[in-house]
Amino acid sequence: KEMDFSMLIEESEIKGALGNFLKGSIDLVFSKNGKYYIADYKSDKLFSYEEQFLMTKIYENNYNLQRDFYAYVFFTYLKSLSDEKTALSQFGGVYYLFLRGMDPKKKNMGIYSDLGKGNDGAWDKERFAQIEENIKFYINRSLGQIPS
Repeated sequence: KEMDFSMLIEESEIKGALGNFLKGSIDLVFSKNGKYYIADYKSDKLFSYEEQFLMTKIYENNYNLQRDFYAYVFFTYLKSLSDEKTALSQFGGVYYLFLRGMDPKKKNMGIYSDLGKGNDGAWDKERFAQIEENIKFYINRSLGQIPS
């Protein structure tokens, strides 16, 4: 099911300002074997939908940042329902489903996943803390508080 969100990232230092919000919509959140996963649909037309081409597209289009933002938002939501330790144990990872490239005859074709086992690291407390810092950096840069 689609999950809309709006989240206060940090209080504004400007008197009377509402602060910095992150707003968006996660295409799908699903549960499997006691863990929750995020899935985002992509309709990009690529030369190939093999893993190396998907990875290139992920980083060229900053989908890695979107992945991290969505993961952070959902992790924060899970923490609000219980505690950090439980939320960490329940968060399973993120999938990007490149719809044009998915093929039931070819396992994982057109599917990118970050289940916390690859180059970007585990979905742990440290990774979520780094994502939070990255979000604040991008917000401050977009507001002109940090030169780009």
